[in-house]
Formats: sequence, structure tokens, C-alpha cells
Amino acid sequence: MVTASSVLKVARSQLGTVESPAGSNRVKYNQLVSGWQGEAWCAAFVSWCFAQLGAVALLGGPENYTVAMSKWFRAHGQWSSTPHVGDVVFFNFGAPNGYREHDDLGIHHVGIVESLLPDGRIQTIEGNTSTSSDDNGGAVMRRQRSRSGVAGYGRPAYDKEATVPDSPSFVTVLAKNNAQVHELVALAAKQGDPYAITHVPVSDRWPAIMPALKVHMANLVRELVKAVKP
Repeated sequence: MVTASSVLKVARSQLGTVESPAGSNRVKYNQLVSGWQGEAWCAAFVSWCFAQLGAVALLGGPENYTVAMSKWFRAHGQWSSTPHVGDVVFFNFGAPNGYREHDDLGIHHVGIVESLLPDGRIQTIEGNTSTSSDDNGGAVMRRQRSRSGVAGYGRPAYDKEATVPDSPSFVTVLAKNNAQVHELVALAAKQGDPYAITHVPVSDRWPAIMPALKVHMANLVRELVKAVKP
């Protein structure tokens, strides 16, 4: 069974991976796609994550070229302008005109959507990025991105899972200040809630969405109670 959660679990396990030596584009992910080191590897990273689950066919096959990967999703009716958790997100950070010779969207970077943030941004896990270089930074990192730099989203045909919320868990917001909620967070993580351990900065928008978050927490607690009953 290949779900958004299972792919994200693999991607999270790679956080902190860096190319060696720095600036070389030498990483294990390139071995999967071409076996040739030295190429930009954001798409190879995405391919590798799916390949660990035997699911690289959900991308159309292993690929190290972002444009080709995006075109497969577009050709198969799996392209969207709105994000879901687990989507393969394609970026255009103001691409030079040369990119448009190969693709009208100017795509030149790719990652995986981990969560949707309350302020409208997306949280992603990406390969070959850094805080100083969006698309050639040499590391696997968690990034928070404005949607203005997104060209579109590829939606893999995942197996269905019980619940993958597109908003952060209410328990996450309270976890800093409440010991009992810390216990809930730990239990939720064991039960597979992918956002229970994701840091979400509190902003002045929380009061407006608090009712929905309270409902989400109530549902989560009910599921946890079911899960721990003998």
C-alpha cells in the first residue's frame, strides 16, 4: 500500500542529507536514475523516495528531469493548480527564458508537499535546496514556500488511507505549553498522524480558524481513544 503518508515518511528520513563534496551534485539519488553523478538532483530525490516503496511508476518511472516528470502528470490527467498533501510540487522561481524553450511553465525544481500552512504557504520536503539557493543548494531540507513560485502540482495515484488532513493538527499548536498535549502528540505520531510532530508557527490567523481546528482535535482524540482501547 503506497500512500502520501508512506512517501512522506521516506522523504523525512532523508532530511539533512547533503551532497559530498559540497557543490558536486554527488548523491545516492542520482544512482537510481542515470548512474551518472554531477547532475542536479531534485527530481532524482523525488524518484528515489517513491522507488523505496516500489512505487516509482506513480511518477511515470524514475526521472531526473523536472520538465519530463511534470509532463507525465499533465499527459495523464493528474495535474492541479491547488495543493494536496503528498503532491509532487513543481516550481518556477522566475526561470530564465532558456527554461521555456523546453517547457512553457518554466519548471526547474521539484519537491513533495508535506503540509498546507495556515497563512496559505505550503511546507515541502525537497532535494538539492538550501536557504541560499532554492533549486541548487545541495541538501535535503524542509522548506516553506509561497504558492507564487509554484507552476503546478502532480497528483500521484496513491492508495487511499484513513485520513491525511491538509491542515496542521490542533494538538501541534498547543504542544509547546501543555504536558498532556505532549503525550497526545506522541501517541498521535505512533498512530500515523503525519502532522502531529510538525512545527507550525502560531500567527494572528489562528483565532479565525480555531473552530475548525477544535473539531479536528476532537476527531483525533476520538480516534486515539479507539486505538488504545484493549
